Amino acid sequence: MKSFTYFIAIGMLFAINSCGNNESNNEGELGLEREKLELEKEKLKLEQEKIRNQANENQEKPDNKPVSSSNLYSGDSDGSEIKGTLTFNPDKTVSGSYYFVTSPSSVYKIEGTNYRDGEIEVNITFRGRDFRSGTMTKSLTASYVIWEGDLWGNQERTYLTMKRPR
Repeated sequence: MKSFTYFIAIGMLFAINSCGNNESNNEGELGLEREKLELEKEKLKLEQEKIRNQANENQEKPDNKPVSSSNLYSGDSDGSEIKGTLTFNPDKTVSGSYYFVTSPSSVYKIEGTNYRDGEIEVNITFRGRDFRSGTMTKSLTASYVIWEGDLWGNQERTYLTMKRPR
């Protein structure tokens, strides 16, 4: 009976000792899991920030279409110098953008239609909001292709001229 009690006592000590090790192992594993979760959380925050930054960049930049020299324009809006693009698409739509040379980070988007040769109906937005709309007409000189016209918004008139070399 003595040896049986002895084995039981050793077994209990071993079991108690094992439980203690399991708790410390579990705490260690939990600590590692927490660290992994914190790293994953930080990774997700960085990815979300990257996506937000990309969305903001895309919203504020001119159209991401390839720009050839034939759709690069310069001109003015009520006397202030602008630079921009106009792209005439096969489906009779027009897209582009422009910015004031004094404020290149403020980009105005242009969308419109070219149903009649020499005339485009345009809507201009700024930061996703309607800004101006109107008709621009085409004129040709020996050196330039010129689009110009009155644009209206909020009961204010703006005269916009965009030109490029022929």
